Amino acid sequence: MQAPFTAADERLAADWHRADIPLETVRQTLPRGCLRKSFALIDRRDAQPIASLRYFEGPQEEARGGSFPTAYWQHVESHLERCKQHWRTQPATAPSRRGHPGERP
Repeated sequence: MQAPFTAADERLAADWHRADIPLETVRQTLPRGCLRKSFALIDRRDAQPIASLRYFEGPQEEARGGSFPTAYWQHVESHLERCKQHWRTQPATAPSRRGHPGERP
C-alpha cells in the first residue's frame, strides 16, 4: 500500500470488525490482494499502486467465501516473495519510482 492509513480505511476496518470477519481472513486477504496488485503492476505500466484498504474488499470476500488449503496460502506467499524479488531487481520500474499520486517516498 502506497498511501497512509486514512479515516476511510479505519472505518472500513471497523466495519470488518463489526461484521465479525475473523482476523485470519484479513491476514489471508492482504497477501492475496498484494500479489494480484503486484502482477498488475508488472504487467501494466499504467497500473496504480494500492491506495486504500478498500482495494482488499474483493479478495476479503473471496477469502471468506471459500475454504482454501494451507498449500494455497503457501503458494500465494511464495509468489508474493517472487514479486518482491522482481521489484528489488527492477528498481527503475518499481511502483514507488513511477511518481503515482498519494505515494510516500
